[in-house]
Amino acid sequence: MPTAADLPPPDGSMAPARKRRGLPILPTVMVAIALPVLLGFGAWQLQRLQWKEEMLERVAQNSALPVTDLDLNATPEAMLFRRVKVEISCLGKPQERAGRNLQGQSGYSVIFPLCNAREAGGGTGLVMAVNAGWSPRAGGSAGVALPGGPVTGVVVPTKAGQLQGLGLVLDRASPPLVPSAPPGIDSISNNHFSYAVQWFSFAAILAVIYGLYVRRWRAGPVAPPQAQG
Repeated sequence: MPTAADLPPPDGSMAPARKRRGLPILPTVMVAIALPVLLGFGAWQLQRLQWKEEMLERVAQNSALPVTDLDLNATPEAMLFRRVKVEISCLGKPQERAGRNLQGQSGYSVIFPLCNAREAGGGTGLVMAVNAGWSPRAGGSAGVALPGGPVTGVVVPTKAGQLQGLGLVLDRASPPLVPSAPPGIDSISNNHFSYAVQWFSFAAILAVIYGLYVRRWRAGPVAPPQAQG
């Protein structure tokens, strides 16, 4: 079967059509810009993966440390999952969120989102969400007294998967609640490896598409120069 290169040109002459050489300029420029960017994002995510794993290893050791006073000047990394002593005073109405007790039973944790936490001896305070305890059914927050005074509890992230924002899970629950189970180290997300795979996959797909395009572009005939009249 004849190929496009074997067909006579559209002007009716018998000269064989020439194939393109080199590379298409605009697509090549676009790929030359996009490909390093995609690879760079993938490499950056691998760097973030190393940082996150080292950070999680340090944070995991906090739960084994003895109880200490809450240090408002410390980084979240230094305080997360650490058992601390702190003075608190809470305002507003509690919220109920899905949670578990220390025995792993599902139910509802009672959260006071606006609590002022102070270091031992007073001083500047920090707004923290305080987990006052757990109830097996919705509506368990009714009649629960506002937490206040000197307490001990575990410092936890207020948003799953994030380090910003600190909360406190009380060791002793406000009656009639029982203590909630603090979230573990697995509550902090670590998706950097999957993100890196995605960026590298995008780069590979772009390279394959560009290669196929160049192959097809080169296989196409080039119109011969117009004859001078």
